[in-house]
Amino acid sequence: MNSSKNTNERTEILFVDDMPICCRIFMQGLSGNYSTYWAKNKDEALNQIKKGNYDLVITDYHLGDEAPEGGLDIIAESSKQNLLVISISKENHRNEALSSGANRFVFKKEFFNNIEEIISGVLKNGGQQRQNREAKIS
Repeated sequence: MNSSKNTNERTEILFVDDMPICCRIFMQGLSGNYSTYWAKNKDEALNQIKKGNYDLVITDYHLGDEAPEGGLDIIAESSKQNLLVISISKENHRNEALSSGANRFVFKKEFFNNIEEIISGVLKNGGQQRQNREAKIS
């Protein structure tokens, strides 16, 4: 997505978690100018990332028994699409998430207590990093 976004445009966020309650907490914690979408599993998320036009992907590291480390695939695909990514988890998977391309790793409890601050920080800092990468490519 174009990093020089009009200030009236909404930030498009894909939230990936296999637990609906986490999605509800996430959406209730937002007060900014965001459009939010939810994917409940790895395959759904990967399809949405390939078809969608998101600014930010927030993914749980563990996506149920079918894809216990499915968040890594989502991080990798999001990075290929040049999307900003926040990886969240109850356990410490910081190294795995960051080495797979996440812009930030956050423990779930911290994330849900500071949703707006974390998102705005990644959008601000990550957007600048993305512009720098795009400038090097062109």
